[in-house]
This record gives sequence, C-alpha cells and structure tokens, in this order.
Amino acid sequence: MRWILRLLFMLMLVAGVVLGIVYPRVVVGSGGDEIGRWRIYERGTGERTVETVLDINRQVAVGAELRTEDALPDDLRLAALTAVVRDADENVVLREGLALSGAAVLESPQTRVQLYRAAAGILNGAEGAYRFDIEVADDIGPSLLSVDLVLGTVAASPDPRMQPAGFVLMAVGVVGFLLTFRRRRENPNSKPPKWGRV
Repeated sequence: MRWILRLLFMLMLVAGVVLGIVYPRVVVGSGGDEIGRWRIYERGTGERTVETVLDINRQVAVGAELRTEDALPDDLRLAALTAVVRDADENVVLREGLALSGAAVLESPQTRVQLYRAAAGILNGAEGAYRFDIEVADDIGPSLLSVDLVLGTVAASPDPRMQPAGFVLMAVGVVGFLLTFRRRRENPNSKPPKWGRV
C-alpha cells in the first residue's frame, strides 16, 4: 500500500516541477524572435514601401532601427516618424509615432553613427498581406541616416495561476512522500499479554 502512495506523491512532485518551474521558462523562452527587417527610409532616397505576407497566428511587434549621426534625447517620442500599417483591403490597422526604447549603441568605434531601437505598436493575429510605410516629417533633421522596419513575434506570457499551483503540488508531493517513510508507533496495549508468573 505504501509504495502506491509513494508513487502518487512522486507523480505530484514531478507535475509540480513541470508546472512551477519548467512551464514558465518554456513559455517565456518561446517567442520574441525577429521575423525580418527591411530598409524603409534612407537619407537621399527617402521613404520606401514594404509589402509582405504574414502568416502568424499571434501578436507581431512593429518596430524600427534608426541610424543617426547625432545622439537623440532618451525620452524622445518621435512624432516626426510615424509607422503606418495597412492590410490587404487598404484599411489602416496601425498608425503610431515611433517611441525610443533603450539607449543608443555605436555602430562601430570608427564612426559616430548611433543605432536606436524604437517601437511602434502591436499587430494582433497577423495573417495576410500587409503594407508598411513610414511618414517622415520635414523637420526631422539631417542627422537621420536610415530607418529599418523590424518585425518580431511577441513573447508569450505564462498563465499566472500555473506557477503557484505547481509550487503547491511540489510541497504536497515532498511532504507526502516523506510521510510514507514514517513508521507507526506501536501501541503498548496491542501487545499480547504475557502468561505465567511475574
């Protein structure tokens, strides 16, 4: 009987480890991958239209990588740069100004060119043909060298109920498994009586 209980508690412990530790890491680790990047603006040639077909049943992050000659303020929201996304029916599904995310990185030590990442928004359940444009205002300044459109998948977030449930299963499994090794105390009244003289 005890080996059945031990097996049951071991299974609870394994299920708890899967739900509490493995599941959140797998879900967070899957996603956040880059789908592709396209040059959408270049100084001298101007804006370009990017057309692509997306067949992704999840959210797609629309962002950009900017190359500039001079540093930009950290909290700048680039209202002068607006990303416009249209679907196959020419409906505007996203129109957002680029927002800088993070500090600049030098492209190489030999040049003063700085790289910035910027976010525009999220496409929900991107399926079908899409057209991406960028609107560049006249007062953007001469420091902007180029803009690359960057599309990527959004990292999924784990179900918040699963991790606590996993920890509870682990605790019950460990305690129950250890209790199956505990010996019962013998009841002195259960011993057979001794016969004969004392």
